[in-house]
Amino acid sequence: TPTYYLNEDTRVIVKFQSHIDKNDKTYFAANLLTYGEINSLGNNDVNCDENSLFDFLLIEILAKKLDVARYKGIYKTYRQFESNDEKLRGSFDVSRHIKLNLGLNNGRIASKYRENTVNNYLNILLLKAYQYIKKKYPELVDKKIDQNSELRSLFSQLQCEVDIYSISTAQAILRNLKPISHPYYFEYEEVRKICLKILRMEGVSIFETSKNKVSGFLYYLPDLWEKCCLSVLNKSIKKEGMDNFIIAEQKKESFLY
Repeated sequence: TPTYYLNEDTRVIVKFQSHIDKNDKTYFAANLLTYGEINSLGNNDVNCDENSLFDFLLIEILAKKLDVARYKGIYKTYRQFESNDEKLRGSFDVSRHIKLNLGLNNGRIASKYRENTVNNYLNILLLKAYQYIKKKYPELVDKKIDQNSELRSLFSQLQCEVDIYSISTAQAILRNLKPISHPYYFEYEEVRKICLKILRMEGVSIFETSKNKVSGFLYYLPDLWEKCCLSVLNKSIKKEGMDNFIIAEQKKESFLY
């Protein structure tokens, strides 16, 4: 609701609201943030409150932060593994060898080793967060993440190399409470914090004041409006079969010098 002051005594309040906004459900804001991609927002059964809007914001920010971090490559770090097979890797684990292999004559050797690997706790956390939002908002994730070829390739590689089911979601959260300190992977620190917020289903209302200092989101509303309109118009053109029509961006003009 922008407010325009004409002079000291007069002001004009302009409020934008969609015809489907009702019962304190902010469908208009949700449509802007999702570019109109969630088709069921007009359904009264859809929970479209400020918490849902915070989810939409987190998905948007995750896509943007991950798109920046990917230029450093997939996050790798040293992690300790345990093995019990025919090969000795790293150091011999005496106590575990006795527990697992004593008297069996199976040719196996219990050992433990460290490896700089993609199969680490941060990438497990990232995959779990991705699967969670993919299940909850499939259309939005497809638009914001899956249609980005680089991000799609990144998640495809992670799904092949990361054992996401080796630990539970709760364990993944506990394993990622410590900030990333490696200077090369500095950009992944923001990704870590966003994934934690997604999986913890936590956040701060974007409509209520808080005494706590929090990170905020700043959006240029005309850009959100134009992207939403572009998405709706493209879908309308495709639906009507008007393949000979295209939507072109107007040439930008600078009015301030």
